[in-house]
Amino acid sequence: MKSTVLTFDQLPEAVYSLTCEVQKLRQLLEATNQVQSGEEFFDRKAAAKFLGVSDQTIYQLGEKLPRRKRFGKLVFLKSELEDYLINGSRKGVRNGK
Repeated sequence: MKSTVLTFDQLPEAVYSLTCEVQKLRQLLEATNQVQSGEEFFDRKAAAKFLGVSDQTIYQLGEKLPRRKRFGKLVFLKSELEDYLINGSRKGVRNGK
């Protein structure tokens, strides 16, 4: 990997460029993951609606619910929530992958 020396005046442009690249990579990664897995992700509110409970109940269930963090946000896989409803536990759920 080539090392580049930047001047102080070049830093704002370099940071902006890197930020744009990171955003593009995140979008590509999210698109790739969804296409490959075909999984539907829910945020906290959507998971509460899917389960028929309040947002507060999602917090109260805590570790009992199968959940993951993606880019610093809590998300729930629809298939894992369906398994949770059927089995009543996180047994067999891959957490954090």
